[in-house]
Amino acid sequence: MTHGENDAIPEVLFSQQTKKRFSRVIGFDLGSSALSCSLSTDKTPITAAVFQDWVNGSRNETLFPACIQYKNWSTTNCNDTKVGFEGRPDENPLEEGDVYISSIKSHVIQWIQQGAHDDQPDASLVLLDFFKVVRTHFENAFDKFNVRWDKAQEHNTCKSKPAVKHYSLDDCRYCFAVPDGLDCRSDYINLVRKAFEQAGFLKEEQHNRLIFVNDAVAFGYSCIAAPQIYSGIELENKYLVADMGYDLAKFSIIQGSRTAATSFVIPSTSKDKVAGYHSFSENFRNYIAERSETFNVDTSKPDEIDMFVAAFEKYKKSKIDLSDDNGKTELIVNDEPVILDNRDLREYVFQPYLDDVFSRIFEHCQAHKVAKVIFRGQYSEDPYFYRTCSTFVEDNKHNFHSIPKCVVWEDQPKYMISNGAVSFGLRSALVQIPTFVPSETPITADDSSDVQETEKEDASSEQSTHLGLPKGHFAVGIDFGTTFSGCSYADISGMKPGEKRPIETIENWDKAYAYQKVSTALRYNENSGKFSKQWGFEALKPLNKLKEGDLKLEFFKLLLSPENVNRFYGNGNREIQDIMARFFMFDLGLKSTKKTKKTKALTPVDIIAEYLKNFNAKIKDYLQDKTGIKAKSMRIKYVITVPAMWTNTGRATMIDAAIKAGLIKSTEDKSIQLITEPEAAALSCEKFMKDKLKLNEEFYKRGLVFTVCDAGGGTVDLVTFKQTTGLKDGKEERRIEQIGDGTGGTCGAVNLDRNFKDAIVEFYTETMGQRFNGEDFFNHHMDFFKENIKDNFMPSGRSDGVYRIQLPPYPEIPQDTRPKPYRESSNPKRPKPKCRLVEKNTVFEISVNEVQRCIFDPVVSEAVDLLRTHLNKTSNHRPSAVLLVGGFSQSKYLQYRIQEFCSQERIPHVGAPPEGVTAISRGAVSYFLEPRLVSKKIASSSYAICVDLANKLNEKSHLCYFIRKGASIEVEEKPYTKTVSVTYPGSAVIALFSRDEKEDRTKAKEEVESYTSNLGNEIKRVAEYVIDLPDSLSLPHGTKVDLEVSLKTAIDGASLEIKSVDDRIGLETSGQINQSCITFKRIEMDPLKINLDTKSLHGIKMFSILFSRG
Repeated sequence: MTHGENDAIPEVLFSQQTKKRFSRVIGFDLGSSALSCSLSTDKTPITAAVFQDWVNGSRNETLFPACIQYKNWSTTNCNDTKVGFEGRPDENPLEEGDVYISSIKSHVIQWIQQGAHDDQPDASLVLLDFFKVVRTHFENAFDKFNVRWDKAQEHNTCKSKPAVKHYSLDDCRYCFAVPDGLDCRSDYINLVRKAFEQAGFLKEEQHNRLIFVNDAVAFGYSCIAAPQIYSGIELENKYLVADMGYDLAKFSIIQGSRTAATSFVIPSTSKDKVAGYHSFSENFRNYIAERSETFNVDTSKPDEIDMFVAAFEKYKKSKIDLSDDNGKTELIVNDEPVILDNRDLREYVFQPYLDDVFSRIFEHCQAHKVAKVIFRGQYSEDPYFYRTCSTFVEDNKHNFHSIPKCVVWEDQPKYMISNGAVSFGLRSALVQIPTFVPSETPITADDSSDVQETEKEDASSEQSTHLGLPKGHFAVGIDFGTTFSGCSYADISGMKPGEKRPIETIENWDKAYAYQKVSTALRYNENSGKFSKQWGFEALKPLNKLKEGDLKLEFFKLLLSPENVNRFYGNGNREIQDIMARFFMFDLGLKSTKKTKKTKALTPVDIIAEYLKNFNAKIKDYLQDKTGIKAKSMRIKYVITVPAMWTNTGRATMIDAAIKAGLIKSTEDKSIQLITEPEAAALSCEKFMKDKLKLNEEFYKRGLVFTVCDAGGGTVDLVTFKQTTGLKDGKEERRIEQIGDGTGGTCGAVNLDRNFKDAIVEFYTETMGQRFNGEDFFNHHMDFFKENIKDNFMPSGRSDGVYRIQLPPYPEIPQDTRPKPYRESSNPKRPKPKCRLVEKNTVFEISVNEVQRCIFDPVVSEAVDLLRTHLNKTSNHRPSAVLLVGGFSQSKYLQYRIQEFCSQERIPHVGAPPEGVTAISRGAVSYFLEPRLVSKKIASSSYAICVDLANKLNEKSHLCYFIRKGASIEVEEKPYTKTVSVTYPGSAVIALFSRDEKEDRTKAKEEVESYTSNLGNEIKRVAEYVIDLPDSLSLPHGTKVDLEVSLKTAIDGASLEIKSVDDRIGLETSGQINQSCITFKRIEMDPLKINLDTKSLHGIKMFSILFSRG
């Protein structure tokens, strides 16, 4: 054996033949204490899913203990082994003669480096015994998967069953992660390969069925495969990944390219190893030894120092405030307290390790000009580590070529190596960006008769699905709002053609709070990492005191489409930023807030799913009380509203959240629909427009143009529509066409509350110089504002009107307390009201004029300005009516100001329906009962695929556009098609991008455009698929194969269809049969994974044990 070998593993990929023969990949990460495995369910890297079927008694686990016991080994040398869960001493106590190996990985490495020991099993035997049991777990799990899949298919009503193979190890190939910095790596690899052969994972001649990858490289590929919205990996940039391991700190470089499939990872070329965070213990040992007299330790007795080290290792490092020079840390050593100076611990224990790590990071940053450093590992979650990251990038002594961002990866860090091994195993050696094939087709929808005929059949089918249903069926409309959410419903049991059903609204969400909606709010405890049972009103009630670690989560609707927060609403507010900070990664850049504690990373799907779960439970309880039908017997068809102006990101995220919340069941088809909020409002207000606004048929014949102003608690959103009448199947039908893009702002009603709260807090604390414990005193004033001022405020023009609030008896403000002189605010957008205390400081008094000037006008004027801006954007289509819906629409003052503005603009009709608060949820149910579709809408983003040009291969990145932003597009799933070509026998990368570019009509007909940078972060990878060309005897190598790529957009997402134009060859994805056309339904538009259409959801339960994020 040769010692000292520490070369990186060359990138050996699976051959094309191996990929086609063995369609699935299993990734292995044999850690120091446990084995983590991930596997692929198709050929898109993001589908790498953690294997969760390690059977431990009655439970399934996500990690398999990497330990083994040989019972009575020393006397019989027999093979009575206990592996994994059974091998732990707490399950099978050790007896005399037993051999216990707590870490198989460490045992194998030690055996390679030091040779065999007579009293220990050799490494080959240990690995064989271990992997034989691992193989048994996989076989048992796969048998269960296949039984569930077969049962699901028995209930599958689809005519064409999905072409998916059964799970079998005979259909799998394997990628094994090897520790970085390992001496004698080739010996380690040979031992693992031999164990895989002897355990039955592969046969001797199948060498290419098992490949190996470095830990840090696998980490890098896991980052590449992650959703771009979380990883932030852009084209042509370099990224340093730093795996802060226990034994070693490991590094690799990601070279971002045009697509994930063409990006790659290279291992660090540094020869010097960087110790892992176990060095804290060694540093601490030296620290105690050097101060043996201070701590009364006899250095001649190693056991005494060992007790100190053991106490230090058990102590939670995050509790040590290393930034506090005067702080102390107490360890319990041999039942006695030992006090340590935090400053000493920082200087002598922690800082040497951090200096070494960040010195190496700086070297990599300079050598590769990295844009971002991505950390992983238990210690990287420590608060002092956050601070060190910030200091590192801010320190002027580091003369960076370019200052990198530092982020800590928190999405399933335990499984990143096995996930990355799968991603590496899915790579193709012959991957290629397709070449654009010019055509005469403009960037418009394909109006082929076949498509239209299919749509007619689908529409007819959809309209008849809710007829004749048995008892217990309901249509439920959910208005998921920024600050409040509402619900309406209709009993659709036994409906007959043409029958009208009444639409009811749930209004009694809380007996103590009479409102037709419930707060969009949750409580989450960052210490336990769990959501509280308190949600809605309960989550915000002051009487429900916050526990330690409790966080109030609000405004999380804006997380549905993060890119549109800035686009439509500016930078948002502090609450939004706080929630967004709890995503997968903490941003540790120059402008970030320093973290004081570790908080679990929350995704939009996590948060929204939790809310929908509670919301849905309340709906079912209400319907059960109302109808007497048991919740378990109900069959609910959901219609959820989404913002019109947002991209498909939020819509797909909402569907994912609905699935996770249990609104969609795997055995139900088409149990959920989406409709935009203004569409729902327009449908709800049809009768109001006709009856109250007196809009006669002439308006509709010439095309009624109207603007929906959805004034809610958090935001005000405006969209303009044109409503017309036409004939379909001989019947008159009204249809809606969106005009222009939407407009939005964060000037909702909640800002009234904030303005009043800020005013009273400033008055009492600054003007009156008072300090109060808790919020009860201020809540007393806020209750008065909400009950007596907020909704009914309407100034009369008199100058003597005042509001008087009787103060509570406690706390008492002394009578001799005098206010400071009034000083106007320096911010004209936030005027300071003049208010006072009267009647011996027992009554708070503020004039109506001051409430108007300082509380209402800043918000209402912004809403009016928003309407003005929106009308200017759609100036070629002047509306005949403005409809006010949403909770804020009931404000009399807002109605007055909008009416006043519209009169000046000569808009004849303005109305706020009496049911405007619940208009959106009512309209959602109305849409279900009588489907009316928006015929056209405006593209809010451009969509394109990445291509090469025939005369400029690999020179620049090019985007070939299906749709340009601002274009009028069909929404009835009509395809937008482009033709590309690939060279046989390679693999084509079909990468779909969205681009939030400035609307430019001069580019409307430009099909292909080059791009080399993404400084404004306007280009986002939507989805990416690697499509293999199957073997074909009739095609010589080098043949150009044309593919038609079609994009279809719909309210609930988009689908991508890839078709082989050449009849001699089909397409392949792992687990699917060779076919001429592959369709990816309902693509989630930012997180990079396929969001299955409901017809394919029969497999969700089966695959649910293969956990994937979201």
